[in-house]
Amino acid sequence: LGEMAQDWPTWEKRNIFTFLVPMNYTTYPRELSKWMNSQLKGLKGNTPFYSGLGSYMPKMTPAKLIQQIEVVRSSGMNGFILFAYNDDFVKKMLPAVIHKLNPSGK
Repeated sequence: LGEMAQDWPTWEKRNIFTFLVPMNYTTYPRELSKWMNSQLKGLKGNTPFYSGLGSYMPKMTPAKLIQQIEVVRSSGMNGFILFAYNDDFVKKMLPAVIHKLNPSGK
């Protein structure tokens, strides 16, 4: 079994879930990359695999979150999911992330 009793390869093999989302809550890109590499080992790509990012974390900044999104995009994961959607996220994080990742606004 993987860390925290999470056995992604077995779950994928048994087709237990529609998609998988490990909660990769950290503010450190290297740690995020290390975790994702470990999680992706043994997977066949049959189940969509998204990284959960802790945008709610006290030390998370828009710049750190953008860096993490870029790490996810280069990792082989299908994408990311941001936790948690609240007023602070809507006011502080979301506008900066949207502007940086989609500067044209399209």
